[in-house]
Amino acid sequence: MRSTNYSMTANDIYRFAAAMLETNMKWHDYGPKCTVAVLLQVLFNASAQLCSVFAACSRLKTALSDQAVRDALATLWPEAGVLEKRFNQSFARQLSKGLKKRPQLLAIDLTLIPYHGQPHCHSEEIYRSQAKSGTTHFHANTMY
Repeated sequence: MRSTNYSMTANDIYRFAAAMLETNMKWHDYGPKCTVAVLLQVLFNASAQLCSVFAACSRLKTALSDQAVRDALATLWPEAGVLEKRFNQSFARQLSKGLKKRPQLLAIDLTLIPYHGQPHCHSEEIYRSQAKSGTTHFHANTMY
């Protein structure tokens, strides 16, 4: 039996992610220069480089000012509950019919990050476990 190999390039992944987000985020162009495509390019670049929006805008030739990107995101970004619902629906739409027929087993890898400060918003953000790195408190945001 022949095995089927398929390689995805970085451009394939970018186009897939951009198309999925454009469809599911229900964003619209913020202005003639501040299009959804440009916003996603800045966000993807910042994510890939693990840098700020300012740094991403500075690196990209087609990018807007960092303030324009922040203004657009402030206007277009839905509240957390709506965002979570849209993402869950978009992922569910991509599942094959076979996976939807019955419940599936799921494995989650939890990495606990030692935390020595106070919770940001809720006490549930801090998880207690066996001592590691001099603390029994760990950051584990489970609010969503």
